[in-house]
Amino acid sequence: MPVEQKLASLDAGQIASDTSLHVTRIRVLLKRISIAYDEPIDSIAEWTSKAQGAIHDEGKSETCEDILENMYLAGEVKDVKYKDAVRLYGYLKSR
Repeated sequence: MPVEQKLASLDAGQIASDTSLHVTRIRVLLKRISIAYDEPIDSIAEWTSKAQGAIHDEGKSETCEDILENMYLAGEVKDVKYKDAVRLYGYLKSR
């Protein structure tokens, strides 16, 4: 199963269709963030999932798609790895 489908399934709480708009949107966001941060898509997906888990552990709700959308809209932070940027995002959203 492709990582974008895994993230969409995590958001939905069930297996997402690989042709759904949700999967497509996540795929596009992963590609854009991968280019902006010059990091592999698998790594971005992994750290996005971890950030979502941290947010959920604090009793808050945030989808992987929302996290990716917000990280994309925030833009790349120079000389900061995606994992550090998204961990900070997760920390701030969980407070």
